[in-house]
Amino acid sequence: MKQLKRWGLCLLAALVLAALPACAAKQPTESGAVSLLYLDGYVYFTFDGALYSETPDFDRQNRLAASGASSAFYYNGRIGYADAENGNALTVLLSNGANKEVLTKDAFAPLGTQSSVYAIAGEDRRIFRIDRDNGAKVELDAKNCVSFDVAGDSVYFSTGKALYQLDSKKKAAPKRLHQGGGIDLVFAGGKLRSDGSVPAQAPEWIYFVQRGKLFQIKPDGGEPQAVGDGLKGTQWRLSGADAFCVREGKLMRQPLKGGAATELAADCVAIAGAADGWAYFASETEGKQHFERIRLDGSAKRDVLV
Repeated sequence: MKQLKRWGLCLLAALVLAALPACAAKQPTESGAVSLLYLDGYVYFTFDGALYSETPDFDRQNRLAASGASSAFYYNGRIGYADAENGNALTVLLSNGANKEVLTKDAFAPLGTQSSVYAIAGEDRRIFRIDRDNGAKVELDAKNCVSFDVAGDSVYFSTGKALYQLDSKKKAAPKRLHQGGGIDLVFAGGKLRSDGSVPAQAPEWIYFVQRGKLFQIKPDGGEPQAVGDGLKGTQWRLSGADAFCVREGKLMRQPLKGGAATELAADCVAIAGAADGWAYFASETEGKQHFERIRLDGSAKRDVLV
């Protein structure tokens, strides 16, 4: 009787798992719960489900969205975020919080530029683009995507098993740059900056994270090279000449030109990014989280923003 009961419970568990949405395990690997946007001295960031803005003098803070906000981005002169409480809608508004508009729903990992916003959507995790000129939603030939970045007309993306380059303006198949499992983050142009701009052409190197380590590869492919001394971490972010990650609760800084990594803070749980000589991150002390910034000039000066 007990054996039958166990079998019954196992069958019930299997049925429950089978009934879960197929897309539940197919979300992109990037998380924008803590994110950063830096425009004209103003800092916009998401933390604990809210979207905030800070003045250049950091003397006045404004909460633009109260809950469900992640993945801050820039688009057509407005601030955007993904709204988890509204079907993961890509939502844009003015810097004072007015004129809120939904661009599309069910989208993840948005990346905004002056002229377009890119994101991942659908069962096949396809990258799409919404252009400022006509507001049309254009699907790209980039499927099964877990991470991407944009430089010029090129979209660089990872499927988790390979790294590809796609010309978003031409009807050509994606070009495979590197084959290898565990590729879960890609940095090419837009995510190397924090102001919503992308370079007109690909930079000297494309960066990607594979099994926790940062590598660089030429935009047209070739043999990848490890960056630095092989630092292994999570939640990698790149900004300017530096890379940042979390390693065993520590905020680490790795120069992209190579050399040893350095520890910035010992109580980091998530990284938002870096801008104007500061790194922004979420810290945790005695079970309570804060959003902070720390100077990158070696002074270790810290400010608690939230």
